[in-house]
Amino acid sequence: GAVIGLLYFYTKFTGINARILADRTQKLETSFKAEKKQTEEWAYGVQKALKDKLDNFFETAGDLMCLASSKGYFIEVNSAFTKALGYTPEELLKTPFIDFVHPDDKEKTKQAMEKLNRGEFVENFTNRYQQKDGKYAWFMWNATSHEGTIYAIAHPVGRLMETQEKLH
Repeated sequence: GAVIGLLYFYTKFTGINARILADRTQKLETSFKAEKKQTEEWAYGVQKALKDKLDNFFETAGDLMCLASSKGYFIEVNSAFTKALGYTPEELLKTPFIDFVHPDDKEKTKQAMEKLNRGEFVENFTNRYQQKDGKYAWFMWNATSHEGTIYAIAHPVGRLMETQEKLH
């Protein structure tokens, strides 16, 4: 009788512990899911705010800013790019950017691209880009690349180049 009583008590006791453990596990899982969701929402908000600030910076910059592929196509251009050249973003993105470069500047532009593809920084590089109206505009570039993407900023230097030409 004592053994049966002991077995009865043991099964009752372990059954109660299993229910308590299952209940506590359920509460922990529910709490974890809620905290995980809250953390993900917070992280998304921070990420979105940062992206919005970067997008705003990219779009409001006075200089031409772009992302380009190592294959020679623009990936993204800011509004200063379209304003300076007169092309739509779509026209710029679908055309190899070397097609916009003045014929006399194509070779040195290709050499600058080779430097970028080797991971070198290109600084104070000047070339001319054809505008939609057929005229050419001078730009001074600073560019770097990372994992096959080129990050470049160009500043219009037409007046500087005209002054330099007059001095020569």
